[in-house]
Amino acid sequence: MKKLIVFVLVIVSQSAYADCTFSGEEYPEGTVINGYVCGADGKWHSES
Repeated sequence: MKKLIVFVLVIVSQSAYADCTFSGEEYPEGTVINGYVCGADGKWHSES
């Protein structure tokens, strides 16, 4: 049971960690590059 709890915690923590990738580098949520913002979903969104 203890292993299951640890496994679930690891999976949940990784899914909440949404970085965006640009030119092979990972950037945290809120980063702005070339008019695009890294969103909580791990995708780049236009600033406008």
